[in-house]
Amino acid sequence: MGTIFKLCSKIKHGKMICRFKRLRISVPVFGACAMSRALMGGLFHTKGDEDVKYYLKIAGTAQKQNNPRDAENYYHMALHSADQLFKKKEIDPTKYRLLRVYVYDAMANMAYNSGDYGKAERLYKETMKLLLAMGRGKTDNAMLEISLKLANMYMVMEMPVEAESGFNFVIDSLEEKIKNKTEEFLAEEENCYGLLGIGCENYAKYLIGKENHTQAESLLKKAEEIARKYLGEKHPQRLVLLNDIASVQIHRQDYAEAEKSLTAALKIGEDIDDNYLPLLYCNMGSLHLRTGGYDKAMEWCQRAYELGTERKNKSVARNALICMKKAEAEAEKENST
Repeated sequence: MGTIFKLCSKIKHGKMICRFKRLRISVPVFGACAMSRALMGGLFHTKGDEDVKYYLKIAGTAQKQNNPRDAENYYHMALHSADQLFKKKEIDPTKYRLLRVYVYDAMANMAYNSGDYGKAERLYKETMKLLLAMGRGKTDNAMLEISLKLANMYMVMEMPVEAESGFNFVIDSLEEKIKNKTEEFLAEEENCYGLLGIGCENYAKYLIGKENHTQAESLLKKAEEIARKYLGEKHPQRLVLLNDIASVQIHRQDYAEAEKSLTAALKIGEDIDDNYLPLLYCNMGSLHLRTGGYDKAMEWCQRAYELGTERKNKSVARNALICMKKAEAEAEKENST
């Protein structure tokens, strides 16, 4: 699901809640790349295309090792080899287009992750043109996956009109498929719901930045429901979503619901011994600090500090220590009045 990290944002009265956020492309490989996985699994498995398959393999390895320059060079070599085969009519048009879809999408992701958004946009749009030429419709899952990537990119680039248009198009298209139980939905139910969940989650993060917490909460809850159904009760993604829901509820001053959300996240974290468990302890402590439950705040933040220190998570340990000092100071102030 992408790399996860925490974002501690100061809220009223200097108290903090930590949200999880994602770096890089947060759309998993459902549509375009799911289709093009066949390239590595059999399409390029005939006499004469060994070079193409070899270059794709080492390009993929370089990409996984975070070596985008080498990866791009090998992807271009794969394209060049495929061009030669195509000119000699040793490769059929469908296979040739599939290769280009696979390579353009991979290079677009690398460009996005390196911050070269102009290049990423061009490559994503070129990928979409190829998919359309192959007979894919505008609301095909492969197209919607790329539309979602573009919406994420426009969000980062602070292009609100394009970002909102993209998110709404993806979500509306998927909800229409699900409602009408289209042929594609019946064939790819899990992929449809997966893309919908990610679309809702990413749009919610955009709306949080716009201070639209009510709509963001609704979208996050929808994403969490999908994660629970298709990923499982104890999947780490549910923990992330429940924590983000709590963050939004705190901004809305709905503290009772925020505590329920954090409690559910903590249950998952403790059951699977998740690495972010000390952060969740800290968040629960921060919530009680905010609502005046200073003893509980001290208890939760003490647990966060001890576990954060044990797991060498300096950031959480530091925030927990701040929380403990604040709880102690507020309790003393309350007792002196």
